[in-house]
Amino acid sequence: MTIIEAIRTYLSDCPMLLNLGSRVKVDFLQEKGKSVSIEPLPVNPVVQNYIGGGGERQYAFAVAVKFPYSDEAAMNVENSGFFEEFADWLEEQNDLDHLPDLGEGKQATKIEITSNGYLFGIAQNMKYGRYQIQCRLLYEVE
Repeated sequence: MTIIEAIRTYLSDCPMLLNLGSRVKVDFLQEKGKSVSIEPLPVNPVVQNYIGGGGERQYAFAVAVKFPYSDEAAMNVENSGFFEEFADWLEEQNDLDHLPDLGEGKQATKIEITSNGYLFGIAQNMKYGRYQIQCRLLYEVE
């Protein structure tokens, strides 16, 4: 299993993402309606190499969500608030040591938020906004 597959499987159980009514996709947001995608971010994967082999690695990614968008403050506050709840859920999963299963030879040690959720862009028709939050998975390799 690849790292991105493990993250996708893991996030597919997140209650906030399940409530969107859309499967977690990779590098793809639907044109219309609510949707969610995980997208790898460029980062040096090596955090630390261990003497004798193996080491600590990281996998950075964004969780992007398409929400309806308008000039109504209440709607946009709700959209941004989604990511506060998501960050709380992710922190709780860490506290419970419930982390992605990376398969043989890799062990997840932490998954964390590295930015606040923010409005990334607005569709040309001004009906949908792309919001995202940046995260990283820390893991050890043998």
